[in-house]
Amino acid sequence: MQIEVAGILKSSKNQALARKFLAFTQSKQFAEIIPTGNWAYPVVKVELPKAFEQLPIPSKSFLMSGEEVQKHRKDWVREWLKVLK
Repeated sequence: MQIEVAGILKSSKNQALARKFLAFTQSKQFAEIIPTGNWAYPVVKVELPKAFEQLPIPSKSFLMSGEEVQKHRKDWVREWLKVLK
């Protein structure tokens, strides 16, 4: 069994490089690239492209604890995979 530490597998042969990459994904430089490269909100606050002003804003958000997600994760993934078939 491999143990994951901060998103890096313990058995990884390139842990230093992995740490650099994870640090980069949390940088302003990455945050300015990711919005339109992947059309996703970045994890750090940056000025977003004007196109983001046109996105619909959900009226309701579903936030839950990690414990709640862990409790239902397998069932939710199983259901999601079933719908995709």
